[in-house]
Amino acid sequence: MVLALAEAIIFFRDPRHFFIADTLDWMAYRHRSLREFLGAFVHADPAFWYRPLSQRTVGSLLFPLAGLNPLPYRVVGFMLFFACTVALYLLAKSLTESRRAAWFTVLLFTPHLVHAFVTYDVAFTPELMFTLFFTGSTTFYVRYLKEKKRTDLVVSSLLFAGSLLSKETPVGLPFLL
Repeated sequence: MVLALAEAIIFFRDPRHFFIADTLDWMAYRHRSLREFLGAFVHADPAFWYRPLSQRTVGSLLFPLAGLNPLPYRVVGFMLFFACTVALYLLAKSLTESRRAAWFTVLLFTPHLVHAFVTYDVAFTPELMFTLFFTGSTTFYVRYLKEKKRTDLVVSSLLFAGSLLSKETPVGLPFLL
């Protein structure tokens, strides 16, 4: 809870700041039906990126309920960022087998200035979602290497697929592992 409070103080002091221009564009391109959402899995988005899980999903789900009120979008961004922090803790703990090292990792990660960019607006949801899936995939792969449970390998593969459906960057994960 202290970590969540620290993240809120550092990155979410002004949760009602209005959207940037990119976000307004993505709101205009939001999915208006389940058919449009499913169609995003076989077509590039309007910016010619392939991000069917992340780029327009949050805006598409929240816009009918929240309209242009930025607070609900910021809450989702905060929850995704906090989930990334927890996922990083679990990965560091799995790699080092030390809670102390995992906490040290999180304490270095959390206040980093680069997060001011990705937590700023809902337009940056792909960065948060791919990080969450990517870190989860890596954690389960490390568990698979240690315990040789096929289930961990399957979960790692599914999370890797989720990261690829969120942003292009995770394509390098197999090479990293």
